[in-house]
Amino acid sequence: MSSDQIKKLVGDTRPVRTPPTIADRAPPLISYNWPRKVVIFTPIKPQEYISRIARIALDYDAKEGEWFLSREMIVVTRNLLATGADPVAIHREVRKLEYSIRARMWHIVMNPDAPQ
Repeated sequence: MSSDQIKKLVGDTRPVRTPPTIADRAPPLISYNWPRKVVIFTPIKPQEYISRIARIALDYDAKEGEWFLSREMIVVTRNLLATGADPVAIHREVRKLEYSIRARMWHIVMNPDAPQ
């Protein structure tokens, strides 16, 4: 095959130039990937979530309740790490959450007649 026949078969191989668009002239987006120092829980965190987890943990025997509580704290930690928050702040807040749940568990155990 001659080069003329190849050009007819393949076509013109020069790149096609398009006029510049606004996106070509816009500055690149800036990405801020620093760790966040604040961990913000959802509004359910205070009493609804704490009471619900405490009641569920108390429905198990002691060993299974501990396993459930530790597993729940692992899930919360993983979810917060996925948001990109600071790991030290996450550890601190998850500990506070666990202490709140344990305090609620003791409140339920010591005051079984109290409203939950």
